[in-house]
Amino acid sequence: MGLPESLLKWLFQVLKPQYHNSVLCYQDVSLILMKYSSLKPRTRVFADNKGQDQLLLSLYGSIPCKLHNMTYEVPITIWIPLDYPNSHPIIYVTPSNETHVLNPNNYVDANGKVYHPFISQWHSVYGADKYNDPKKVQENRLLKLVEVIGDAFGREFPLFKRHAPPPIPGYDNPRQSPRLSTKEVDPMSTPRPEVRASSQPPPLPAKPKEYQSPPPDSNRPLNFDTSSPSTPSQQNLPIPQATAAAPYVYKDMLSSNFDQSRNGDEQHSLLTSLHKSLSVLLEQDLKLLYNENILPQLQRIEKELIALKDLASKDDQLVKYYQTQIKKNKQILESKISEASYMIKNLSYDKSVDKIDEILVAETVVFNQLYDLITEEASINDTIDTITKSHDSGFIDTDLFLKYTRQLSREKFMVIALTKKIITSIGIENK
Repeated sequence: MGLPESLLKWLFQVLKPQYHNSVLCYQDVSLILMKYSSLKPRTRVFADNKGQDQLLLSLYGSIPCKLHNMTYEVPITIWIPLDYPNSHPIIYVTPSNETHVLNPNNYVDANGKVYHPFISQWHSVYGADKYNDPKKVQENRLLKLVEVIGDAFGREFPLFKRHAPPPIPGYDNPRQSPRLSTKEVDPMSTPRPEVRASSQPPPLPAKPKEYQSPPPDSNRPLNFDTSSPSTPSQQNLPIPQATAAAPYVYKDMLSSNFDQSRNGDEQHSLLTSLHKSLSVLLEQDLKLLYNENILPQLQRIEKELIALKDLASKDDQLVKYYQTQIKKNKQILESKISEASYMIKNLSYDKSVDKIDEILVAETVVFNQLYDLITEEASINDTIDTITKSHDSGFIDTDLFLKYTRQLSREKFMVIALTKKIITSIGIENK
């Protein structure tokens, strides 16, 4: 369904000055207006929870929902925030005060505000959107929101139909009194007329056939048919003056007493219908609580908890093992420290310790000779390096430098040759 050009121009002029992403908001709202002809746009002042007033665009009217294979129209108002789509739309159920009252449930509170997991996850899913994909019109965020809310209303209807006031008592018919039907009308079992945002409320449902009440301002008498079809005589009784207007009475089917004149079959049928309705509602609640998405998550969490418990048990055993090993190593270390302290104390009184070269000896004489040769080679290398630095600095002349260098090199050659001979004889080179 196309929208009038004047409406589109007005909508764009309203969104352009204030809304952060006016183009995206314009596209989403236009799509909703084309999809749901029962919704209309307007601008109103909206007061948030902090008491701040903002002039926002709102969509008012009704959306359809299916309940027991019947389609109903639920009156709502959708407020579009200024930073849409970063912030989710705010939805209220706005019933007619004369025909319907709110039915608070899991999706609607006592003030008519609508709650849903789709709304709670709005920012994480759509908060970063900057533009629309023209190939995915059916996946539009605002369109999906309205569809999800309609499905939620189908599971838990947010309205009760207000009951008509009871008849004024005081009639006395000696022949026969008309029996009023006490059958309760379930607001969810009969289709609700489409609620439009207008000053005229929707028409009230028809009264039962046994009794038709005249308008409140009528002064005509009530006519009751108290005779049989063969003797259609009537008796006119005037309406007694009521002292005060009777309040609305909302009957409770679970606690109210049944009419004594109702026969057993009718009572049984009513109880059966009530039992079926309660069973359906209970089944819906259970499906909502234990749906297919929650059970796998719970099973996965249970497996993770079991794995964490096993891991914690293994870690506890490993900690106990390390504690035991640490105690053993601590005892060994303390014992060795005591032995070393005792040895140091004894050696401090032994004068032979001063001759360290006689104490630190190799296993054999050959090893001692090899140790001496290696240290001698290292000392020759250090001496040659020192002479070279002195010559470079100018402390010694070239002739003296060459003399000592040749002498030290010959000594180094002899040391290296003897070292290799010892290494070959003891077999270290092959290792």
